[in-house]
Amino acid sequence: MRWGESGVGCEFYDWAKNDPSMYRFWFDDREAYRESQIEKGLWSDQDEADYITDCIRRSPETYRGWWQLKDIPGGCDPLDWFNPCIHHEELFDPNMPISEVEKALQEQTFDDWKQSDVYEIEYHDRESIEDAIAYLRRRYRSTTMAT
Repeated sequence: MRWGESGVGCEFYDWAKNDPSMYRFWFDDREAYRESQIEKGLWSDQDEADYITDCIRRSPETYRGWWQLKDIPGGCDPLDWFNPCIHHEELFDPNMPISEVEKALQEQTFDDWKQSDVYEIEYHDRESIEDAIAYLRRRYRSTTMAT
């Protein structure tokens, strides 16, 4: 799939606007989880430091949604595009330049598919293309020399 020819684009999904009850629930659930872990004695100093960092990074004022792909081939849902077992940086700044968003989501797709080892998809980087070309040239030379 060539990105410039695929029709795949990017959009900002405004979670706070499109699903306000789930949006509010997410913040409440984050706090409830913290309280539950503290109550059980399972909350560490590192957990608290991570929690504080996340609360600053993703507050109701700064975290309203995320960037995602749109017009994905085969009608694929944007939430199903990436392997949920592979961590990707969440892009949630609605003012991020679209060129940066596109580049980041393209790189995340490439990295995700490469790590997932999806057998239906072949992916190439510069080195693998050069290897394929060299192989085909050697093969072509050996068949033309044999005739």
